[in-house]
Amino acid sequence: MRRKTLPPTCERLESRVLLSVDIPLGETLFTDLDGSINDLDGLSNGVVVIDGDLTIPKNARITANDPDRPKKQGATDMAFVINGSLIIEEDDDGGRDTGIFAENNVGRGNGGNIDITINDGGDLIMAGGAYISASRRSQGFGKDGGGDINITMSMLGDVTMAPGSVIEANALGGVAGAITIAAWGKITVDGMIVAGPTSNLLETSNPRHHKHTGFVVETPEGGVQRGGRITITGDAEIEVGTEGVIVSQGRDPASDFVILEGCGIDIFGLVASVAKKSNGLKPNRGDTNRVEVILRSGKHINIFGEDLGGTGPNQGRVRADYVLGEKQVPQKVSIFARNDITIKGPAAGDLYSVTSNGGRSTGQDGGTVDVVSSQGGMIVMGRALQARGQQLGGFINPTAKNDVDLSGGQLSASGGSTTRSAGGHVSVRSYEKSVLSDAATVIDVSGGAPENGTATLTMAVDAAFNGTTLPASALNPNVIIAFDLAAMQELMDLELSLSLPECEKTGSPQNNKDSTLIHGGKDRNLGGDPDLVVRSQTRTVVGFDLSQVDLSAVTSATLVMTINPAKLPKGWGKNRMIGAHALNVDFTEGNGTRATRGTGSGTAWHCATDTDISNDERDCVVNKDWVGGDYQDVATDTVKPQSNTAGTHSFDVTADVQAGVFGWALVRNGNGGKITYYSREHPDAIASPLLAPRLVIT
Repeated sequence: MRRKTLPPTCERLESRVLLSVDIPLGETLFTDLDGSINDLDGLSNGVVVIDGDLTIPKNARITANDPDRPKKQGATDMAFVINGSLIIEEDDDGGRDTGIFAENNVGRGNGGNIDITINDGGDLIMAGGAYISASRRSQGFGKDGGGDINITMSMLGDVTMAPGSVIEANALGGVAGAITIAAWGKITVDGMIVAGPTSNLLETSNPRHHKHTGFVVETPEGGVQRGGRITITGDAEIEVGTEGVIVSQGRDPASDFVILEGCGIDIFGLVASVAKKSNGLKPNRGDTNRVEVILRSGKHINIFGEDLGGTGPNQGRVRADYVLGEKQVPQKVSIFARNDITIKGPAAGDLYSVTSNGGRSTGQDGGTVDVVSSQGGMIVMGRALQARGQQLGGFINPTAKNDVDLSGGQLSASGGSTTRSAGGHVSVRSYEKSVLSDAATVIDVSGGAPENGTATLTMAVDAAFNGTTLPASALNPNVIIAFDLAAMQELMDLELSLSLPECEKTGSPQNNKDSTLIHGGKDRNLGGDPDLVVRSQTRTVVGFDLSQVDLSAVTSATLVMTINPAKLPKGWGKNRMIGAHALNVDFTEGNGTRATRGTGSGTAWHCATDTDISNDERDCVVNKDWVGGDYQDVATDTVKPQSNTAGTHSFDVTADVQAGVFGWALVRNGNGGKITYYSREHPDAIASPLLAPRLVIT
């Protein structure tokens, strides 16, 4: 669904008094709040700006729900910019009376989009019973759906969801909305984040209707229902508490990605993407839904599931499962960390901590479980990893630089028992050390008639396998690799391919300047333009303030540029690259755009600093080396853009930063190809600074 672009945060004066707002009891219409005395910008423009904390007490709610008439009109979008904290207080009555609601409750229509930007280091605090809902709660009508929820913390604020709190973008039939949470502080989820049919948690005796083995939340029988995508990213730790549930759930067709990315991930609760089947998905026609969970950490990942099936606090469970199955799109769990990974499951019972299983009733295949520690080791204990199939067993691939310790661990990629079935495949790899095991280690790849799964252990330092494989014939002889240049390069390539978050920063260099230089622009300055463009005779320059960075402590530095998805790259052939070239001289950003020339000083094609950008003259001492930028001839690093593909481009500029280089020119080689990155002045980058050019330093 289309989301409104938020305005820049209002300028704040050191001497001003914060005007925090407490919402009165009962219902407050968003349209009454927008443009009111409590709205800092004073405009009825769909965005409420609160210059301080926004507090919603028990039995108070802000609403933009659909009207009773006409029945086809959906909920209204709403957006908040809060220069403080958003606090939704406890509601222990069991109703949906406290929070923010843009719901479709009557007939046709969609839930409304909810955008929340929290500035100035403010927190998001949701007590038990608090809601943020963009759901469509009326039954049926498959083309309608939930709204999208986007929560952005622009500074070092925390997100805290207590047990009983809910963020939902459900659709009771139809397409659930997407939920995105981006924070610089710690994210703690002890409540529910749901993009499915409802938020009614299932814990029945029927295994198809239990959060650990079947559907996670209540779903109606029949009809179209597609799960929504959930993306949670942070610059600090992410913790899913014992009562925490994060789930995308679909019925027909499937659910969608659930992505957690941060600097340390600890899971004591449930993270899941589950679906009945994927019969209605058409990937060849552009459908991008996947039954997939992705965990990515620049530090560690811990999944504590020792108490599954019991009552203890360690209920860690990660699922990418089909409940029934039919014409499946392959399911997958991806667990990637730079440092150590620990996965602990229960010692006995039917539950595993991490699963990518096929549906039980229609001969569906097992999925894939990839677990990778690029620089650390791995511990797998108890019933930890499973990719069970009713016909074909799946794939389980634990990989680490250091020891992979399977002592006491159980891994199951079993398949069916018919002649058309087959056991799955388990491949365990340690690049630099060993794969360890003991008498309690079990690798189950049974399946087929005769049974035909495989278990392969690859390691740099040979170690005997002391456990059991099912069947016994499945174990291949140990594959011993020398940790030589080839293995080292493979590990480096693996690390690069994962693009894990950069943590342990030695400083926070500010992107304090960027501009596009255009050859044919009559020395026009574009320092205030929202776009940074690289194409023929058009270059981008970016600069950073390194004054607070201890250069002697820098071990890595990465320049990250984010592609504007509204202007996808075009015309990039197989040999065309973009290079990051170290600047030799400083430049002045300026405030010109493509619409206005700007005033004062700024950079241009022929001038590092043109003292009057309001005209088309060269108001500078002409430096023959500054013609589209004065930079080193050899690029520090290069990337190969892909046409029609969004995302980020990362340039390794470690050596430059260690030498004190402050800025780079981005230059295309060869002919053809255009790319547009976000500048720091783009409204989306102002609302979410991670979109602006970044220099990530460790």
